[in-house]
Amino acid sequence: MGAMSREPYARFPLWLEFSGLPEFLNRKAGKLGWAVFKKIVELDCDRNAEPGTVELSLSDLAPRLGVKSEEIRRTVEKIRKAKALRLFLPENDEETALFEVRQPLPCPIPPDEVLRRRPHPGLGESASLRYSKPSSAAKTENPKVVEEIVDRYFSTIGLKMNSFILDELRVIAGRFSQEQLRRAFDRAEKLEIRSLRWVVRELYKESGPRESRSKN
Repeated sequence: MGAMSREPYARFPLWLEFSGLPEFLNRKAGKLGWAVFKKIVELDCDRNAEPGTVELSLSDLAPRLGVKSEEIRRTVEKIRKAKALRLFLPENDEETALFEVRQPLPCPIPPDEVLRRRPHPGLGESASLRYSKPSSAAKTENPKVVEEIVDRYFSTIGLKMNSFILDELRVIAGRFSQEQLRRAFDRAEKLEIRSLRWVVRELYKESGPRESRSKN
């Protein structure tokens, strides 16, 4: 009899359950706030050794939570306002969305206090506490690339700018190469298309979705 394949399990940093985030997100983002956020964290832990980008359409995320994609859209937008997520949402729920857990997370109970209380036996003083501080990927974010994509946004898409649009541009800049970004914005400018969603669709046409280690 052949060896049985290893069954996949979701992974999650348990310290977040003791950080006050469950109540905070349910209050800020509604009754689905914590459930949606926790699923995105599980996907990030499964796909990225260090905190990174989660790529998934809202229509693919919906059955994992047993709700409609429209409810998830409303919820993640509220989680973004609560400063727990950065994200890029396409207009179509079938298209790939980009999610990033913010670092450090705005936890009502600070990480040091969680460790001091040690509500779980596995939370020793040496625990790394994922999302409690910027990851190496966040530290190496290239400000010149972000600055360039912001300039291209202004010259190609429009002059409207706020913190949410800036977060979208940072997520996109972290996902695609500088050359890919330049080519996509060049095409938008040539065709006189003033839509960031169109630019991202072009980026995916060129690069395709990123392969994950697991379907989780």
